[in-house]
Amino acid sequence: MREFTKYWVISNVAYTIGIFCMMILYISPEEMLIVPWMIPICNLTGTLSIFYACCAANNILHKHFWGRYILLLLLYGVVSWYCSVDLIVIAIPFLLYHLMLLAVTLFTIFWKWQFPTYIKDIVATVLLGHVVSQILYSFALIQDRTTPVDLFLNMLFLILMNFVSAILYKKSLAFKERLQNDYIHMMAENAVDILFYYTFQPFERFTFISPSVENLTGYKQNDFYKNPKFYLEITHEKDREIIEKAFSSQAFLVNQNYVRWQKKDGEFAYMEFHNNPIYVGGELIAMEGILRDISSRVQADQEMADAKRARQILLSYVSHELKTPITYITGYAELLHGDVLENEAERKKAAGLILSKAIFLQNLVDDLFQLSRMESNQFSFEFMQTKIYELHQVLNEEHQNEIFSTKISGSLELADELKDGKYEVLVDIKRIRQVYGNLLHNAIKHTPDSGTIKCRCFLDLKKENIIFEVVDSGDGIAKEDLPNIFNAFYKGTNNRRVPESSGLGLSLSEQIVTAHRGKIKALSKENQGSTFRFSLPLYEEG
Repeated sequence: MREFTKYWVISNVAYTIGIFCMMILYISPEEMLIVPWMIPICNLTGTLSIFYACCAANNILHKHFWGRYILLLLLYGVVSWYCSVDLIVIAIPFLLYHLMLLAVTLFTIFWKWQFPTYIKDIVATVLLGHVVSQILYSFALIQDRTTPVDLFLNMLFLILMNFVSAILYKKSLAFKERLQNDYIHMMAENAVDILFYYTFQPFERFTFISPSVENLTGYKQNDFYKNPKFYLEITHEKDREIIEKAFSSQAFLVNQNYVRWQKKDGEFAYMEFHNNPIYVGGELIAMEGILRDISSRVQADQEMADAKRARQILLSYVSHELKTPITYITGYAELLHGDVLENEAERKKAAGLILSKAIFLQNLVDDLFQLSRMESNQFSFEFMQTKIYELHQVLNEEHQNEIFSTKISGSLELADELKDGKYEVLVDIKRIRQVYGNLLHNAIKHTPDSGTIKCRCFLDLKKENIIFEVVDSGDGIAKEDLPNIFNAFYKGTNNRRVPESSGLGLSLSEQIVTAHRGKIKALSKENQGSTFRFSLPLYEEG
């Protein structure tokens, strides 16, 4: 409202100077030659200021070229007076400008204002009467027919204009306040976060909570309005002490600004709060604040912490896995280098141990490289459309000799319905061979010579997936180990038969199968054998 007040004061000053000039001209017209020129200039300046004030009253943009026209008129008037042009010729541009300015002001009032109609009518009527009286006085001044009535009318309309301006000022303040309230209400209604106002006097209750509470928690506004302690009931029991302090005079003592709220669907969401206590006379009367769902941020922080912990575990596992084979390699290499071993058999045994440990290290490095590329989404697959019986043949041709070269009893089974080439899958054969090989190698390592291994391939009941299954009669897996066997570096408690294992094979297998949109699982009981099974979706042409 500073703009409105400024232009209001300017218009009053201009009109007052104009009326003062009228009085001087009426008392002693022969002594003040410049006074007749000042009257229309003051009146124009006053009307222009009224126009600007009308724009400022309702925050309407206006053009400043109307003010520049007055300067041009002044220049025109000075040149015309110097050239002794008739007064009527000099006055016409001033009068036309005055009429145009009146028309623009009335247009602004009736078509751009957002005030009630009666306010528009009052302001327009007074303004119209004021400007018309000024124009009539200008004609009377040219014809030298001015009377005290003209002076009285200008003074009367100046008083009325001030009265109207006072009303307009009050209405403008109310309009501005209403706009601010509407804007604040609109922000609160459309806010993503939860805005609230909680009063303690005369009794505790939510006087406002934004509709976003339903989107974030599933509960309606009325749930909070009906129960003043509802916010406490949905807070996790371990966080209730925090939220109780936050909604009290001890809010400044809270050192944690988030709690867990149980949503209507039963899940917990992390709600960050920023409360602002309101005191009157040193007494807490209300609490205003914001609640924001930060569950995704907390989850991201937790994932970062888990990733950091996983990296630390990875490093500890790697260092542990490398330590033993490097110790063997170093020890036996020193024995060979120092000619400590006396016979060829011992030297051959030492060289064999060095070779086996070196191969283990090479396999460990390869597995780690594959695992890191998998987890960073840098692992590439070469999928191709393949008939199931052909895939089964490829998988078993490579590995059947490993079974039959041992004393283990092995069998390869392919369901009859898969032998005609009707069913196909979309796979990276190289990666699936790696999975199948891992499962088969584990079965051979954990199965005694008198045991059995069955490799089966069949469709699931819905005929949507192909299933490869490796069943052995070996050591089995302890109950407590079974949920963790697909975790990287996990070896379990029953690993005496295979001490040199990186613990990465099953983890890699799971990620490869998942990349094929399949699933892998293990069924086992300790000392009763194990069944490893992975499924791949059948390929159907779209």
